[in-house]
Amino acid sequence: MKTYLPVVLLFIAAWLILTPQGIGSLGSRPDPATSYREALERISSMKPSSEADIFPVCRTHLMTHGHTTATAFILVHGYTSCPEAFRELGNLLYRQGNNVL
Repeated sequence: MKTYLPVVLLFIAAWLILTPQGIGSLGSRPDPATSYREALERISSMKPSSEADIFPVCRTHLMTHGHTTATAFILVHGYTSCPEAFRELGNLLYRQGNNVL
């Protein structure tokens, strides 16, 4: 039993460290736009008043065909990246007839 104790303790420690804590209050709060125009207004309101401090390729980038499409994609890059990470994928999806944010 002594030889297994360090392994068991290691697994318990790993579980405690790697299991997300305090995320019970994180819930989905869907509030979809009711129209294409409303969606565009929401996207515009998300942009900062001054983009001067934001690296140009990291600014919010919307590729729209000017109307609703059968499918729209929202590409989420994460906190430590920027929209440039999905530039090629976004362009491909747009060329296929989709709106892309």
